[in-house]
Amino acid sequence: MPASALVRRVLFGLLAANLVVVGAKLAVAIASKSLAVFGSALDSSVDALNNVLALIVVRVAAKAPTRTTPTATASSKRSAPSPSSASCRSPASSWCVGPSTTSRAGPGASA
Repeated sequence: MPASALVRRVLFGLLAANLVVVGAKLAVAIASKSLAVFGSALDSSVDALNNVLALIVVRVAAKAPTRTTPTATASSKRSAPSPSSASCRSPASSWCVGPSTTSRAGPGASA
């Protein structure tokens, strides 16, 4: 089962639960003639409308073609520059990190 179908299934369940809550709140609001409960029913109906909107978005997203990103080519891959041997011999550089060794290079170090 595709993921979008599972999402729709959950959203339909939430929509049904929200509609039950809206119905119950409306029934209590009518019986009690309370504006506060009517307001709560209105709030719950907005939650139900959000579920409907989510169902529409999931349906549209499932129909949209998927875009694939191109794979990185050798020219587009970037790697950190490694210090050259000339820069390691420079007195200004205190540490040289090479591909296999780390050495201390400075004014008094021997290369």
